[in-house]
Amino acid sequence: MNENEPKQTPADSPSKETHATEWHTKATRIDQLLVRMNYGIRSAANVILGLTDLIRESELSPNLGQNVSVLRANAEGLLKESAEIIDLTRAELGSLQLFSASFNLHDALQQAMDLMSILASCKRIRLTFHVSRQVPLSVIGDAVRLSQILITLVRAAIERLEQGEISVKVEDDSNYPDGIKIKFSIADNGRSLPPELIRHMFDGGPDQETATRGGSELALLLARHLARMMGGDLWAELEPKVGAVFHFSVNLPPAPTVDFLQLSEDGAKARTDLHPLRILVADDSADTLRLIRAFLKEAPWGIDSAENGRTAVEMAVSKSYDLILMDLDMPEMNGYIAARQIRISECLNEKSAVPIVALTAHNEAEAASKSIQAGCTAHVTKPIRKAALIETIQRYAGDRRGDLARR
Repeated sequence: MNENEPKQTPADSPSKETHATEWHTKATRIDQLLVRMNYGIRSAANVILGLTDLIRESELSPNLGQNVSVLRANAEGLLKESAEIIDLTRAELGSLQLFSASFNLHDALQQAMDLMSILASCKRIRLTFHVSRQVPLSVIGDAVRLSQILITLVRAAIERLEQGEISVKVEDDSNYPDGIKIKFSIADNGRSLPPELIRHMFDGGPDQETATRGGSELALLLARHLARMMGGDLWAELEPKVGAVFHFSVNLPPAPTVDFLQLSEDGAKARTDLHPLRILVADDSADTLRLIRAFLKEAPWGIDSAENGRTAVEMAVSKSYDLILMDLDMPEMNGYIAARQIRISECLNEKSAVPIVALTAHNEAEAASKSIQAGCTAHVTKPIRKAALIETIQRYAGDRRGDLARR
């Protein structure tokens, strides 16, 4: 080094605080990009999957019917894998959040297992499920993410097996001091797992090779992140030529009541006793409006539409509706502000509160919490199946009609 060249002092070099600030700024930008990407993918998937459902209701030739089924399966696969990549990246950034609400634990687990039983029966796999009597009925936590972990592990076992048995056991750890620690065990007698998969899962997370394999590896990595976010962990016991036992634990505080809407992945079967309703759909997507109208065309329900939040508020104030389906990301006025203004108007005019269901591609926990705080009755994410949409409308609008009738 030249003696005349100025020496760099510690004050001239970037500080740890500067590096931390730069990283936080970059991480925030990446997270915002991921949220927008997730929103766009789910919005498009909502239309694609919805239209394929409607097409399958028509009379199709065997060849066309098979093509539509292949289209739907690929769309579902793209949605599933993109969601796993986005969630896993947000988990690595530390920006993935959980939605906390009271829910019926036994019902949530049974719905997840009912879904997996269909897949298992197609491969003639015996799937058993046992919940210890000590496991509480009502808890506080993220029911959707808990089901996601369980479904991921059971699905991975089903994919490994050609035939055989999978057993799922749920038990509590009464010695856990803070809340209730619940342990899940998923055992199968399938082929052994690749050692490199376990190494990637438990020794530092995904790398390029894991990412290119995609599928179950990404889902398992995300499942472990979620278990840790819930105050627990995920681990495996492997026996050569015998199979595998995956365990995961979560900490779920007890809850006195249940106030969380849990819909199965396929949607609950809609009731047939449909009563006339007036519904307002606020969404700036013409494709989404068209899809909702197509879903509900056979129901005795009148549908009005608003292409932005400002118009939705004006219509909700001037007319009477049994339910409002509210998109959150709209021009001029977003759904959060629109819901809040509708609630203020109801309060000032002493009108009964109309159920507002946020129907949105935003599936982040913070979006769900924000919509409830804004005055929405429930938060339902796209893509949504036809049966699930009808069930949601019946659940909220039907309850309100009954309340009004009893007054």
